[in-house]
Amino acid sequence: LLNLMFHESENELRKTWFQQPALFALECGIAQGLMTMGVNPGAVAGHSVGEMAALCTAGVCSFEDGLRMVNIRAECMKMAAAMHPDPGLMMAVGASRESVEEILSRRQGVGIANINSPVQVVLSGETDAVRAAAQELEERGCRCTTLNVSMAFHSDMMKIIREKCQASIASISLHSPQIPVIS
Repeated sequence: LLNLMFHESENELRKTWFQQPALFALECGIAQGLMTMGVNPGAVAGHSVGEMAALCTAGVCSFEDGLRMVNIRAECMKMAAAMHPDPGLMMAVGASRESVEEILSRRQGVGIANINSPVQVVLSGETDAVRAAAQELEERGCRCTTLNVSMAFHSDMMKIIREKCQASIASISLHSPQIPVIS
């Protein structure tokens, strides 16, 4: 991972099966480094792979098991991407959830993947559907920024890997968190 993170090309690091474990290791490393210096969290939170790092930091699983889960997830995501001719895309939108939901209610193939704040959400889904929704949002004055990811994660396109991913991680031992986790 160190070689990948610090010596490989950015294109290599953008590949989901590399990016996910690299992010997890970096996030866990930062948390452990801070705790070693006496900076202990009162709670942890994260989104996507960040939530997995938060769970590991809270003691729900060991670093090794967390990395195993992240690798399984990344491989499943890679598999999902290979099953779709259109990998889709993700886009950050400077708008409220309510205003975006109103536009999406008339569309298929695109949904809200994340609510970052009261005035920013992330869209995810089929490329044409996301672009069409973004065009309408931009016409209303909303800022839309395409995210540099390899697939429409956190979208309906990922449902095809759910069972395989769940079965693969079922044997990993999970424990009650030692500090609160905000999910």
